[in-house]
Amino acid sequence: MAFGKLASFFGLDDNENNVSEDVMPPDISMEVDNQKDNVVALSTHTAQKPSKIQVVEPHSYADAKQIAKELLISRAVIVNYRNVTDEQMRRIADFLSGAIYATKGDISQVDEQVFLYAPLNFKVNSNAINFND
Repeated sequence: MAFGKLASFFGLDDNENNVSEDVMPPDISMEVDNQKDNVVALSTHTAQKPSKIQVVEPHSYADAKQIAKELLISRAVIVNYRNVTDEQMRRIADFLSGAIYATKGDISQVDEQVFLYAPLNFKVNSNAINFND
């Protein structure tokens, strides 16, 4: 008996012309009238949290873990490698490359020793804009 009602609800019963009142949708116009006072307009600025970009100047390889944590919480990070040696820069960049790969993000070189590590929710347009034209 219960299976028959369930099958009828999903349209699986043999008699397609038999429509039960239990299956009919409720009167939508009555629901809209009752909800009129509960509607509140939200500004698009308050509905979304702003994305953040963290600027970091690491001093040692130990700072790479904290930078990777920023990427894992979907924050883009600009890393300025001017305070580390070339060997430390390579090690930190390798570590962060793994974090970016894991989060399906992107890396862009901004300057000789400055890189932008962007997680998946950031889109980086690498086409330079010439404002003199």
